[in-house]
Amino acid sequence: MKKIDVNGEPHLCLFALDDIKEGEEIAYNYGGEDCPWRTQTTSITVNTMEEDDSDPVHSESLMDCAFGPKTTPEE
Repeated sequence: MKKIDVNGEPHLCLFALDDIKEGEEIAYNYGGEDCPWRTQTTSITVNTMEEDDSDPVHSESLMDCAFGPKTTPEE
C-alpha cells in the first residue's frame, strides 16, 4: 500500500507485483486482529422537533446531520 497525493488529497493505492488476469480474484490482508479503528464508533446528535415547535426549518433529521441540509433548486 502506498499513499499518493492527488490534487492535495491523499489516496491509498495498491500495486500488484504480478499481472492480474481477467476474472482472477485478489485479496488484501489488512494485517492481524489488532485494528483499533474497527472498534471505534461515531455518534451523531440529532435535534428533533418538539411537539409545540411548528417551525420545521430549525429542526434537523438524521439525514440532514449526516449528509448536510437538503436544498431546493430555488436556493
